[in-house]
Amino acid sequence: MNKIKSVKRKYIKLRPHNVIAYPNYANPNIDYFAYFRKLKGKFHSDKLVKHWIKIIRSLHENPSLKFKYVKGVDSVCEKCEHKKDCNDSKHVNYKTVQDADAGAMKKMPELRFGKIYDGKFLKKYFKKKQNNEFKNIKQ
Repeated sequence: MNKIKSVKRKYIKLRPHNVIAYPNYANPNIDYFAYFRKLKGKFHSDKLVKHWIKIIRSLHENPSLKFKYVKGVDSVCEKCEHKKDCNDSKHVNYKTVQDADAGAMKKMPELRFGKIYDGKFLKKYFKKKQNNEFKNIKQ
């Protein structure tokens, strides 16, 4: 009798507006919870904010951690208390999330949906983008 093994996903899933946050969460000495609250207010629960920070920080702490670049619900959003609203095209939250993803995609046009990346890639990618932006400002 053949045994069917359960396949555990070997990557997390991240959508554009969560990937774009990666460079802001590099310093382990910063209180990111307070930083997030200052930027985003109280829209999300404390539990979700801590989950989100943990996922983004894990890419810094474990650069070999892989993620799949996705549209829609990702590893952060799957635990969100607003997930249903953000996926309902008739709800105001849907437009907010779509706009956030669209803005992030404009800043990261090289990334492709469905492709798997890792923390090492993000570190190099954002360092290169930062260097290019600095060069453009200097000129």
